[in-house]
Amino acid sequence: MTFTDGEPISLKDKRSALVRYFYGVNQKSFEAVAYIDQENVIALIVVSPKTRKGLSNAMPLLREVLQNYAYMNVHIVKSEESIPKPAAQAPKN
Repeated sequence: MTFTDGEPISLKDKRSALVRYFYGVNQKSFEAVAYIDQENVIALIVVSPKTRKGLSNAMPLLREVLQNYAYMNVHIVKSEESIPKPAAQAPKN
């Protein structure tokens, strides 16, 4: 397996995704991996076609995905007040 670094791709939030191309991966397939450095994570977006031509064909789609990429940092907060209480049931005779 070999790799090369590609040109960064601009994101809509004025940041860039770093791109690395891998050749001869898993049964000689090709991959383009975009690395997006976020606050707490590094997001990866990967395309993995079987041929070099497939990789070339996939690159415009990868660029479009990256140019429309938006990171959402979602936090779920559980509160005792927000948990519904079961309804009271009538006693059985």
